[in-house]
Amino acid sequence: MTSAIIVDKLTYGYSKHEPVLTNASFTISEGEFVAVIGPNGGGKTTLLKLLMGFYTPWSGTISIHGVQTKKYPSGIAYVPQNLRFDRKFPITVEALVLGGKLSTLSFLGRYSKEVKAQAMYALEKVGLADYASRAFGTLSGGQAQRALIARALVQDPKILLLDEPTANVDAEAEAN
Repeated sequence: MTSAIIVDKLTYGYSKHEPVLTNASFTISEGEFVAVIGPNGGGKTTLLKLLMGFYTPWSGTISIHGVQTKKYPSGIAYVPQNLRFDRKFPITVEALVLGGKLSTLSFLGRYSKEVKAQAMYALEKVGLADYASRAFGTLSGGQAQRALIARALVQDPKILLLDEPTANVDAEAEAN
């Protein structure tokens, strides 16, 4: 099996004297589902942000599909554990999901019918197709989390990183 992610001797922290991760090494193969568990403040979110290229490691390497990277790698989608946003910001659920396809915008700033269909399909997958035209700020915490998952899914990523993906999601939605 081909390696999707290789982390070798990774060290990082927020204070020069207190590393959050020290000498971490692991390999994740294509097709694997991996859960990182640990206590609050244990470095799980920090690790995901390092994989996304949001932070630069103090030492060690990260390879995504065989390419050593320190910047935002392509082919990865990320769902944060919480999203701080202005609930009054006028964006629909569909527009939020389409944000995952910004790179496909036409010169005139329009999405193709195919891309819009992909967004609706992603919303169907998370049980929010009926909420597409609703303002994102009106969603419950669980619905908002599912909309963010749809935004990640519409990107058709090779690697999907979910930071506490079931936070605020109701039991019925988790079962889907």
